[in-house]
Formats: sequence, structure tokens, C-alpha cells
Amino acid sequence: MSAPASKAADKPGSQPRKFETLLFLVWGLLTLYASFYAAKYIYLIHLYGFSRVSGEHLHFTATPKGHPWLVSNGDSITGGHFLHYVITLALWLSFFYFTAPLLHRLLPLKKPAAEP
Repeated sequence: MSAPASKAADKPGSQPRKFETLLFLVWGLLTLYASFYAAKYIYLIHLYGFSRVSGEHLHFTATPKGHPWLVSNGDSITGGHFLHYVITLALWLSFFYFTAPLLHRLLPLKKPAAEP
């Protein structure tokens, strides 16, 4: 049997917070953006190795959809973009999953609605 609604609202983790929808939307987009660019660096390390990426300061100069990706050393990467997608997804899920609950706890509680 489930607990009454008043009992569920008394649990500390289930209390509604102000701006929680806005937080999840903004934080989701920010962590996705950061994950996308971090995945580019990790993908380059996968292709060239860490010593070459750091030694030659390699980075992607262009990553157009449906076309080869250009690297700063003049190479073009024609395949393997799915691996970049998988890396981005794994980073994003881990960043968002571990940081969103912490940020949610920092939000102020919603004031209860006045009862008539």
C-alpha cells in the first residue's frame, strides 16, 4: 500500500523546489555542451594517442554533419563518428546524473499553498 500524500511530502527528498524544471533544462544543456567538447578531445586521443594530441596541440577545426571532420594537422576523419556520439552520451549521463541531485538540494523549497 502506498503512503498518503501528506506522508510522502514529509520526506526530505520529495519536497518540491523552486525553479527545479528550469534547473534541469539549463543544467542538462550545459552539461551536454561540455560533454560534446570533452568527447572531441577524448576522440582525438583515441585516434592519435595522448602524447601526440598534447605535443602537437591537435584539435578539430571543423566538424560538419555528413562530411569529414578536419583536424588541425590537416587530416580529415571520414568515419567513426558514432564513437564520438557514444563518448558524448556516456560523459553527459555521468555529468548530469551525479551533479543534478546536488544542485537540486541547493534550490530553495517551494512555499506550501495556502489552504482555504
